[in-house]
Amino acid sequence: MLYSWSSEDKKITLLKSLLGSIVEGDEKFVPIVKPIISDVHALSQGSKSYYNIDRNNYRLIMSLYTKNKEFFRNINPEELTIDDYQDILDIISNRPNLVNA
Repeated sequence: MLYSWSSEDKKITLLKSLLGSIVEGDEKFVPIVKPIISDVHALSQGSKSYYNIDRNNYRLIMSLYTKNKEFFRNINPEELTIDDYQDILDIISNRPNLVNA
């Protein structure tokens, strides 16, 4: 079956890969992932709006925001743990997580 990959699909796949590496202990990718998570957090807190989040990752940020706004509202992007990164990976992968249980 043939299908096309959009640039957003590629970004989501890359983010999943980076989050997976962080969960496995490779912290060199944290500086790449943290600004995205910070923008989702700021959007959910109301300190940023749709107009001033990162335009290059706009759809990715909006996707995360709409998937679990409450989770991102309650995290501290400056003090993310491995469990937080795993929860974000679960959110992106549409796997059930226990964050809201």
